[in-house]
Amino acid sequence: MNKGASIRDPKQRGEWAEICFMLRAAEEGFRVTKPWGDSARYDFAVESNGRFLRVQVKSSIARTPFGYRCWIQPARASGPYTAEQVDFFACYVIPKDLWYILPAEIALRLRGTIVLAPHGQGKKYMQYREAWHLLRESGAGKKVETEFSEQPAAADAACAADKEPAAPADPEAEPGEIPAIRGTVEERPGVGYDPDLVRRRLTACFERTLKQR
Repeated sequence: MNKGASIRDPKQRGEWAEICFMLRAAEEGFRVTKPWGDSARYDFAVESNGRFLRVQVKSSIARTPFGYRCWIQPARASGPYTAEQVDFFACYVIPKDLWYILPAEIALRLRGTIVLAPHGQGKKYMQYREAWHLLRESGAGKKVETEFSEQPAAADAACAADKEPAAPADPEAEPGEIPAIRGTVEERPGVGYDPDLVRRRLTACFERTLKQR
């Protein structure tokens, strides 16, 4: 296991994670600058193709049955981050020594936390795992993809709770996302695909989860 997981003080562990970010970003060929003081809403300015990108570093050792929970928004009175303050979030899953490079447009949609499943297939954040290329592309002026890759297995995974009533239907769904998911199943032609059936099953899964809370 990564030795950083043994650091019990959260602030010290966060500082250690920032050092890890600097080392890893340097290995990826980036020039990294640390702003003076702690009043900036980002931890580092990463230079890519002559452009500086503001990166906020987060880390997690908080294991859940579905992955690692990482706090995105600060728990202090400074208020939530905005897209005008941060360009990317670099989330470090310490026990697995894996980085998730999340565009601010994605991270700021969340209600405080994100659950990352490093070795789970079909997870909606998988495309951002070790996605250092996004920093290069953004630095080059390319449009960074801010939509999740479609994973056909996601609906099946969400409805697995039919066999395991005690488990939440969708481990990565934030409370605020549940109303948005209902009724958003896109109808596509295909053999054996019934969008109404999928919608009903997802709705039943979420309602059962809400009753358990």
